This record gives sequence, C-alpha cells and structure tokens, in this order.
Amino acid sequence: MKEAQWKMETPVANFYLVASARGLRGLFWKEQAAPYADSLDLPGEEIAMLSQAVG
Repeated sequence: MKEAQWKMETPVANFYLVASARGLRGLFWKEQAAPYADSLDLPGEEIAMLSQAVG
C-alpha cells in the first residue's frame, strides 16, 4: 500500500503524520519509514489524506 509522510512542526514537538489512500495511518513522535510528501498540493490519494488531516 502506498503511503506518504508529513512532518508537522509545532511549539510542543514535531509530529509525523502517515497516510495512505484509505486514510490517516497514524500520528507519531518519531520519523517513520514512509516517504515524505514534498508538498500537500501533489496528486495522489495519500497526499489528499495528509492535506485533509493537516488542514
């Protein structure tokens, strides 16, 4: 299953969101093995899920 990761920087900590086409897979404290999304405006269902979660 294709996944994408987004690093969300907050004043409290950095969080790593991982999503697939089926939805948000998790919110993590540490970097995961999924590839990073260069932008939330790119095509792809996993990127759309990240964009929706961040946005």
